[in-house]
Amino acid sequence: MISIQIYVILIIFILNIITINGFISSIRYNSRLNKNQRLNMEIQIGRHGQNFKYLPTYRANGDEYYPRTLPIAGTYPNITPEELFAVSSSPKPQLGTWSYDFIDPDGPQLGTVALPGSDTLYLADDPVILITRNIDLGIKLTEEVEVLLVIDRAVRTHDNENFFLYQAPNNELDILNSNDIIPDYNILGKVALVFLPYTESMRPKRTGFLEEDEE
Repeated sequence: MISIQIYVILIIFILNIITINGFISSIRYNSRLNKNQRLNMEIQIGRHGQNFKYLPTYRANGDEYYPRTLPIAGTYPNITPEELFAVSSSPKPQLGTWSYDFIDPDGPQLGTVALPGSDTLYLADDPVILITRNIDLGIKLTEEVEVLLVIDRAVRTHDNENFFLYQAPNNELDILNSNDIIPDYNILGKVALVFLPYTESMRPKRTGFLEEDEE
């Protein structure tokens, strides 16, 4: 009789151990799942207009004169007439937009473009221009237009307030904002500013009231 009781107690003890081990394993498994879910939820990656983040943009006015890029012909008085007329001047930009100067299309520098001075451009330590379209950035306008991206190559440390030019693991480039470091993505520079042109389709429609139309 005693041996049967001991046998029953032993079985109950073993079953309890199995149950406890299974419970502990379940906790560990769920903990790993929750950790992965937290990682996926914590890194919020977005483009312009997503997660309440927006690219820093500057839209030109219809009556705004952009700076002109002018060539240097030489030094006075040690310049000859031939040297004076040897260089070509760049065309003047239309009102509300910019003009390019393609100095050496065969070199690494494709050309230059003059932009209005600002604190943002002054504070950029290593800026370069990328030419793109507003639809490639997710910026909605009345029409598809060419825009200028100012990329500061000196800023390659992540912060969650700015947009950055990222190199993905497949070597493709993308403009993104993220609230945390994106694993395996390489920051190539910060988006300092996006220049948007002014076109006639963006001009406000006339109301018929002189005071409003002149504003």
